Amino acid sequence: MDEAQLISLYDKTIDEIIEKKVLLKSLNPDHYIDKFNGLNSSLETLENSKIKISTLIKSNPNISLTIKKKDAVISVLYRLLERLSSKKDSLNFLRDQNTCRHGEIFIKVVDDIGCALHHHVKYRISEYFQGIEGDFNTDEIVSLLYEGICYLEANEINDYIELFDYVDSFQKRIISLDKDCGRIL
Repeated sequence: MDEAQLISLYDKTIDEIIEKKVLLKSLNPDHYIDKFNGLNSSLETLENSKIKISTLIKSNPNISLTIKKKDAVISVLYRLLERLSSKKDSLNFLRDQNTCRHGEIFIKVVDDIGCALHHHVKYRISEYFQGIEGDFNTDEIVSLLYEGICYLEANEINDYIELFDYVDSFQKRIISLDKDCGRIL
């Protein structure tokens, strides 16, 4: 398999693992023991597949797609940095972005970064709304975006797993800036 096929398989496996974990959390093992055990078995199989695919990706000498994905992530980080650093007049960014989810601005940033990683094309970032009632100070997230750019530009990424893991931990750091992020208002 070539790099693109391996990355696609890895991403699909990760998505399936997440799906199974969500299902497991929603099941009461006392009432659905067979389904619970089946999901646990599927999850174990998927985790083993993930390890095997990771090994194949790490041993693949061709990382041209990974480099494109890294460049796409850096590009989006720059655009997010520019967007979130600029305020219109006396307007501030809205933390909830006119939605019913607390900290929606963080979720949008994470989604934009994820799209860059998975699609590695010129990606148009989300709109970020500002308003008179805006209460969001962008200093922390702008600092974090700058840190991400510096890290990715200064460090060689050896394979897709390394890039994926960095982006995943970076996204978690963004979400952790707001302990109530995602809570329905």
